[in-house]
Amino acid sequence: AARLSGIAAGRVKIATYAVSGLLAGIAAVLYVAQYRQGKPDAGAGLELDAIAAVVIGGTSLMGGRGSLTGTFCGVLIFGLLSNILQLHNINSNLQLVLKGMIIIGTVLVQERNAGDLLAYLRLPGGQSAHKETAAAKRPSQETPSLNLGGNKK
Repeated sequence: AARLSGIAAGRVKIATYAVSGLLAGIAAVLYVAQYRQGKPDAGAGLELDAIAAVVIGGTSLMGGRGSLTGTFCGVLIFGLLSNILQLHNINSNLQLVLKGMIIIGTVLVQERNAGDLLAYLRLPGGQSAHKETAAAKRPSQETPSLNLGGNKK
């Protein structure tokens, strides 16, 4: 769709990978400057932290828009939460569980149809009222005919 709109999708992809590589290089230089050593497995396991911080900041995992300020606030909130858990000597496995629960909870709150999902899950049988409300919200599936040729018999 982007290519058909006149956007050079190939160039955008290349630029995106180039910027990503540049930022990864800057992060590596900062890591080596702080710890005075380089490790090939440094940062393994930090993916959950990054995802949680971005989701807390308001970026939807289902696609859509996010903001830089929201992500920055999410990083601050998540850093504060991680620091509090460390200061209270919470087990690292329990910390992972709590971070995962935060991600799941935030995604459910962000989801527009979370109310419909919860209503669907609460119904015995799970389908009758949900299908009726979904069918009522959907437009008619019939396609109107234009009848440009007049009435032919």
